[in-house]
Amino acid sequence: IYSVLIYWMVGFYSSAAAFFTFVFGLFVMAMTMTALFRLIGSVSPNIQIANILSGVSLLSFLLYTGYIIPLSSMKGWFISIRYINPLAWGFAAMLLNEYQDLVFECTRPYLVPYGAGYNDLRYKVCMIAGAQPASDRVSGRDYMRAQLSAHVPMLWPDIVITIGFWALYVAL
Repeated sequence: IYSVLIYWMVGFYSSAAAFFTFVFGLFVMAMTMTALFRLIGSVSPNIQIANILSGVSLLSFLLYTGYIIPLSSMKGWFISIRYINPLAWGFAAMLLNEYQDLVFECTRPYLVPYGAGYNDLRYKVCMIAGAQPASDRVSGRDYMRAQLSAHVPMLWPDIVITIGFWALYVAL
């Protein structure tokens, strides 16, 4: 019920395929994180240690999802946290699902230069990531590629990788 309310209330891309992919992706991520926390609880000697390990793992997973700290800004061996992070793969799938068919319009102040005498689009540049010169529109695919190093064909592989993490946590 959460995903039904949130999807339409927030105003995500309105298509049946995108909606059901969103619902399925949230379900997979919820099951994966539930399995992870059950795994942590089963290998911990007591509930205090399990709470500490769960909190630290959740915090590091959220920080290294690629939203708070972009992939290009991750330093050293910390980038490996992103690749062993089921939330990162699920988050990338949800972003790809939402952005793949969107087109952003570039207006002032992101279309520069602007002001009197700067009306010819051939001599303007959009400052949104993924923009092409002399264009006032940015596709969601180009934005995702430039800003988050994500590629649309990875939507379903990202979900399958998240399912793989779920299977791993359940098996352990």
